[in-house]
Amino acid sequence: MRTRASPWIPLCACLIAASPCARAHAQPAKERAGESNAIDLEAKAHLDRALELYTAGEYEEAIREFRSGYAIDPSPMFLFAWAQAERLTGDCLRAAELYRRFIATDPPEQQVAAAEAHIDSCSELAATEAASEQEQEDAAEPEPEPEPEPEPEPEPPPPPWYTDILGGALVGSGVLAAGVGGGLLIAAQLQQAGLRDAASYDDFAARHPDASASTSALRAAGGVLIGVGAALAAGGAVRWGLKAREGARAQEARPAVGAWLDGRGAGVSLSGRF
Repeated sequence: MRTRASPWIPLCACLIAASPCARAHAQPAKERAGESNAIDLEAKAHLDRALELYTAGEYEEAIREFRSGYAIDPSPMFLFAWAQAERLTGDCLRAAELYRRFIATDPPEQQVAAAEAHIDSCSELAATEAASEQEQEDAAEPEPEPEPEPEPEPEPPPPPWYTDILGGALVGSGVLAAGVGGGLLIAAQLQQAGLRDAASYDDFAARHPDASASTSALRAAGGVLIGVGAALAAGGAVRWGLKAREGARAQEARPAVGAWLDGRGAGVSLSGRF
């Protein structure tokens, strides 16, 4: 992008023209002290052509002429105008380099001030352009897509009802107690049967008191154990039933997901108790 011509153009023309003004101001102090100010004729032709192009606003072509002439004779007379042309084409970095090379040739203070002012303006412009380019790059970059939230892990199903320890202990104890009680009742029946098998009355009368007491005790103990066992088994069965019911409710609460695909379209279904 080209910028407006600098107010220092008249100063530039004075610096680069092959005239007493150029010889008095564009050369190093030691040359102004008495050394020759003349430049190579071929380089001078490039310089004159570059000035014409610069005045016409053809800065790119002028830069090529400045570069060609400077390659033949690296005279300071080229540097300021060449820097101006580079700056007006938008190449501030190259222009700043040429301004510094011009300052290094020890020109008068007024020319140094002009070159330094252009270096400062080039630095500000370069910083502004860099910030603008960075903003454009940031705006062009797509915003990162948010990472999907991890799906919650499904709760493990409750253990089967028959694995409940307390329920199993109650049922097992009840069955054992009922079994022992049943065994006592059988023993009482066997003792009672032994009285019926007595061979004589005397034998029956001898056995009866002890057999009757023992039979009664066995029957009482057996009945108690059977009752306790039944109660324990019933308690265990009730607990198992509660656990089974909890498991059924948990399974019903878990959502069921289904999907289908047919000629009319596709879909997903979600069912469950919430």
